[in-house]
Amino acid sequence: MPVKSKKYTRKNAPLPGFPWDGKFNNTAAIKKYFSHDRLQCLLCGRDFRGLGHHIIRGHNIYIDDYREQFGLPWSKGLDGKSLKELKGNVIRKTRRAGKMKFTDGATFTKRMQKYRHKKRNPPEALRKAFIDRNVKRFTLKRKREVKVYAEFLRRIKTGRTPSEVGRDKDMPVVGHFYAQLQKNPAYKKKFVAIWDKLPLKVQSRGGHFGESVKNRIVELRLKGHTQLEIGKMLGLSKASVCRLWVDIKHRSSGAKRKKIEGYEKSLLWGAEIYEEYLKRIASGRTPAEVGKDKDMPPAHSFGYHVRKNPAFRRKFEEIWGKQPFAVQVRGRRPTKSFIKALFDLRISGLSWHQMSRKLGIDHGTLQGIWFKLKKTGTKAEKKIVTDSTRKYHKEPHGSAAAMEEFLRRIRLDRTPREVSQDKDMPELAYFYYYVGRHADYERRYRKIWENLPYAGQARGKRMGDRFKHEVIRLKRRGLTNSEIGHTLGVKGNAVNAAWWRWSKNRELKKGIVA
Repeated sequence: MPVKSKKYTRKNAPLPGFPWDGKFNNTAAIKKYFSHDRLQCLLCGRDFRGLGHHIIRGHNIYIDDYREQFGLPWSKGLDGKSLKELKGNVIRKTRRAGKMKFTDGATFTKRMQKYRHKKRNPPEALRKAFIDRNVKRFTLKRKREVKVYAEFLRRIKTGRTPSEVGRDKDMPVVGHFYAQLQKNPAYKKKFVAIWDKLPLKVQSRGGHFGESVKNRIVELRLKGHTQLEIGKMLGLSKASVCRLWVDIKHRSSGAKRKKIEGYEKSLLWGAEIYEEYLKRIASGRTPAEVGKDKDMPPAHSFGYHVRKNPAFRRKFEEIWGKQPFAVQVRGRRPTKSFIKALFDLRISGLSWHQMSRKLGIDHGTLQGIWFKLKKTGTKAEKKIVTDSTRKYHKEPHGSAAAMEEFLRRIRLDRTPREVSQDKDMPELAYFYYYVGRHADYERRYRKIWENLPYAGQARGKRMGDRFKHEVIRLKRRGLTNSEIGHTLGVKGNAVNAAWWRWSKNRELKKGIVA
């Protein structure tokens, strides 16, 4: 605390009605407060040309505490209008005389990077003003969008692609057009109807084909025509036909899908080719890597052959079981021997980083396999995972001092995952275990997390209650998720994910944004 001065303390007894118990809640009141030549001290009611010296020596508090108490901006100096002009003139004269240099960009950037974790939340008045300004801007923008996107469709109707229209100076870019299609189903329906009637050359130029073209390709393909022949008939390249055929296979259903599957079975490769496929896998490659060879069938065809031929499947499993663990994980087919080795190492008390060095596999990949076994493994595997986790957590992997340091680093706008990657910190799993076992520690952690900037919370994929209330309030004012994200300083995807999670966990009441 500042040193208390008797000289000022005696003279600064508060006048009637002071100290003021309110807080500035709008920017107009803040501008009015700073517009006078002498500023009024809100603690004692007296007027001064500058409040900085008076607040520290007279009232024994820091200037930032004074700003926080009354909702004043952090970056605003506590000087009256006349004193501020006087100081500005002095600094300008000093700079013109060459006695004070401007800070160069590189030095300023380094300084900002050094203090980036100490960024404080803005006062309530400035935050409300920023949100109101964005709401007005987005409302006007939405009204203009209706006319603009109607004109966008009219230009597409003349035989131009969305990319070509998006290059016009008075039109939105093509990315915004596709975002509008996702947001507005009625608008998307209009676009699909217009696009399906356009000539085939225009659809090919736009890289997107209507349903009539896709149906025609399926009809010709089932008659036995090759992709090259179909391309010549329709005036398309072989690559376009191939891409469309793959898209049709993945998106079709019902009778059409059965016809396509029957046609695919008739095109299966010979047994000799699949034997060669096994030889290449035995050399230390995954099925997906072998499937990229020009003289080999694709990986999905190999998978179909494995499922339909039990003898071939046994051969493949025997070869695959002898592969190094790194190859098995790269091919996303870990064998029982790998799972057993994983269990043995984890039960022995090794950390994920130590296991990673022994097995030659990234520790994040090992954790993913471990938690997948916990959810989808057999009963025996689930029991081993649970028992080893309990055993590991009973051991003292982090002292109380280490856990306090963990919280301190989170307070610097870092996520628990980022802190757990420091070599001198416990693992993330142990941190959450410690949080669950100590109620007081959990309360402090939640309080710290709640006060972090929204960008930090989004990075940790765990949004606080304050963020939820802000999102609901802006939803009621008619903003979309991307607009809310821009207003609150996070990505629209973070708002989408948080809203979906709140809905899934039934944290939102019915009609909350109605």
